[in-house]
Amino acid sequence: MSETMNKIKIFNNFAFYKGSLKGNSFHAHHCLQAVISLQDHLELLIEEEVVRGKAFLINQNIRHRIVSEEKEMLIILFEPFAGDEMKYQFAMNRFSPLEQAGTIKDAYADGDYPSVIEAVLQGAEQQPLDTRVQRILKHITREEHCFHGLDYFEKELDLSRSRITHLFKAETGVSFKYYVLWKKTLFAIDSFRSTESLQEVALDCGFSDLAHFSRTFRKLFGEKPSDIFARSASVQVHYSE
Repeated sequence: MSETMNKIKIFNNFAFYKGSLKGNSFHAHHCLQAVISLQDHLELLIEEEVVRGKAFLINQNIRHRIVSEEKEMLIILFEPFAGDEMKYQFAMNRFSPLEQAGTIKDAYADGDYPSVIEAVLQGAEQQPLDTRVQRILKHITREEHCFHGLDYFEKELDLSRSRITHLFKAETGVSFKYYVLWKKTLFAIDSFRSTESLQEVALDCGFSDLAHFSRTFRKLFGEKPSDIFARSASVQVHYSE
């Protein structure tokens, strides 16, 4: 089997990965995930259930593992937010078949990313986010590599730390600390465009060391960053606003 060209493209609230995987382990993240086979059927473990099919949408915070990791696939991770003001909600529990997979694959092949996103979000409802959480999300996006702690938002929002953490998790489905780690990891992926040193990327993006970055990356994606990046010169990383 010839080596597939692994490609990563990141938008503000979406990340695309096209290629195969290596050593995918159980993981969960606050993003919703679309996984689409570009060959034949995929096999996944979603919590303790084995599922097989062409394409699936997996809900937030659901432990899963892609068993058919050697096959070429398209994975789309997206935050449950419409910009910084609304949040998406889907009528599913843990996962559901992704009926619009054909439309998504065609749009992706054409480089029509707005149409990909529109197809992925088909059937989702939107609800407004609490305005205080909107301010936190906008700040994190705007400041990029500069991540303020809860003490900063205590003053900005005139709320206690415990109230902020409770409000943020209730609105987003993820803890404030976890969300900051997610953003740091995305910025690290973007930084890979300018250096091949994972150590340098880890330190520049606010991780204590390479081991901390590797643990976080594997927890979020089920893969070691070295398997996605350092081992293959074929990886292409793009970042778009």
